Amino acid sequence: MKYITYSLLLVACCFILAACLSPASDNLPGDEAINAEEFQQMLEDAELPIEYFSPAGNNLTMGRLIAYTDTMFELEVLTEAFGGIEVNRTLGFLPLSVNAPYAEVTRAAAQHFITAVSDAMTNRADGLKAFYAIASFDQIHMIDDLDIVSVGWSRFDIINGEAVFNLSSRNDNEYHIPAGYNLPIERARNNDVPIYLMIAGHMAHHGGMTTSAYILLDPVMRESALDDLVDAAHNGVISPISGQRIYFDGFSMDFEEMRGEQAREAYSQFIIDLRSRLPDDFGLLICVHPAVPHGPYFDAFDFRVLGENSDGLILMAHDFYAKSLSDEERAMGEVATRTPPSPITAVYYSIYRATHPETGTDPSKVWLAMSFTGVQWQIQNGEVLSNRPMNPTNDLIEARLPYATVTHGASGNPRAVWENDGVENVLFFEDAVSVMQRQRLADLFGLAGISLWRLGNVPDGERVVNMDAWDRLLAWR
Repeated sequence: MKYITYSLLLVACCFILAACLSPASDNLPGDEAINAEEFQQMLEDAELPIEYFSPAGNNLTMGRLIAYTDTMFELEVLTEAFGGIEVNRTLGFLPLSVNAPYAEVTRAAAQHFITAVSDAMTNRADGLKAFYAIASFDQIHMIDDLDIVSVGWSRFDIINGEAVFNLSSRNDNEYHIPAGYNLPIERARNNDVPIYLMIAGHMAHHGGMTTSAYILLDPVMRESALDDLVDAAHNGVISPISGQRIYFDGFSMDFEEMRGEQAREAYSQFIIDLRSRLPDDFGLLICVHPAVPHGPYFDAFDFRVLGENSDGLILMAHDFYAKSLSDEERAMGEVATRTPPSPITAVYYSIYRATHPETGTDPSKVWLAMSFTGVQWQIQNGEVLSNRPMNPTNDLIEARLPYATVTHGASGNPRAVWENDGVENVLFFEDAVSVMQRQRLADLFGLAGISLWRLGNVPDGERVVNMDAWDRLLAWR
């Protein structure tokens, strides 16, 4: 009997001990739920805007926090596409442990949210680089305000079975050293702007792959290309025009349209080997194609490996539009022309994949690229007239806009429509509104900055509404 008494006493003591300890474990600081009134006070204390917080009811859920960032940072299109919880966790506004919009908000989660929003309001992806290539002289003055200028003056070709580091116009090379090359060089040097040489690969195909991929997979051509680049980094290049030597501060690698694991591994190893042979103070940036959520894409770019072995990635999150239409698609008329060049959902997903904690690189090493090529389709009698769109430059776009109806839809890209001689024209393009939308997304992700393709085609007009993208980019810094 006494053993039973002792046992009961022991059990009772355990319950008492558990009761004494449980308040400490259940009520850790920040674990208690808070209501809307308390949260609003936290916003006011942090000097955050309260007009974005819905006053409806005193019950506070994660959904109301999501609604706050939706309104404040204009994320509605993204949260509709990817889910409010997912977007807010990705951007750091909500803890990763949050998985339901109807969950109560704890004090710790609210503080996390307020700190993240405060940081987001002041974060700036304030780096600005641009390419000087093809036809850039009209905007040469913009070099003064850049952090880096990449000159598009070289391309790898395959000529007579050999990899050729082509600096001239030979083989119809549009990326050649131009007459007057000394002017942008002097401009950059006078303003302490580093000059990088863009290293392009010919888009012609060999053996079912681009020139770049073919060179990477051929041992002899690969070593030849590597030697050419190492020599250029250490000793500069000789201008085919003047015979004088030109020195650079870095490379912007631009091997494009490569697919498959074999090319992926080859390019990664090429960059590793190149980095190891470059001077310590020589810069290396790498242009990469973006990942897309559906369908095939150019996936031979290992964001993690390339990021670790370079000074940064230039994420080419643009040109998502349809490059061609089938005859069946042309017959669909206007519906088939809904192909904006850089929809904000695609840009978001591209950044998300390039900066993913497991497979991406450090966000602070990623430059978000913007291209300013327009996408124009023509429709007559309910049918698209051509399989391929026209790609007007910015000066042609600005000349047309005063006579067009311009709207901004969910994609973020402005759309201009006008009629000429019975032909309906539909044009997607970039303006200051779409540019700043992408700039703010780069800010939220904590990217290095913005990369512009290319000088000579940057919207900087004042006579057309919202075409002052250049001035707004500078003002944001």
